[in-house]
Amino acid sequence: MRKPKTDKFGHCVICHKNLLVEQYVDNKFILRFTPDYDESMFFLNDASKMRVAICKPDKAKLTENDFGYIMECVFQGWLLELNENKTGHWDKDKRDKFIQVYKKKRIVAKADGVPIDVLKKKLNQYKEKNGSSI
Repeated sequence: MRKPKTDKFGHCVICHKNLLVEQYVDNKFILRFTPDYDESMFFLNDASKMRVAICKPDKAKLTENDFGYIMECVFQGWLLELNENKTGHWDKDKRDKFIQVYKKKRIVAKADGVPIDVLKKKLNQYKEKNGSSI
């Protein structure tokens, strides 16, 4: 398996290419996404959904084999935000609880355009196979 990197805002969760550009518009600089920018929605093992930035080429070839890598990269991104104090001031107990909960999250299925009843069925299949750890 590839070594996970840290997912960052505006970067592809797979190849980590920066999908943001700074442009000068109306006498000010603004951030805009490149034409390669896309998003993908995932259904997690706690029945929540997670949206990530992904470049169009990687989204086109995305498979279930990428799910573990994506989740680990996202988790590393959450840790980075905690370490950089982007969540505001959290005491050690709140931070540790957050880490314990979020490190158990796993991707069950791609959720883009998938009806909720199909996602729930996939979640039940996942729980039968892997148990319910959350």
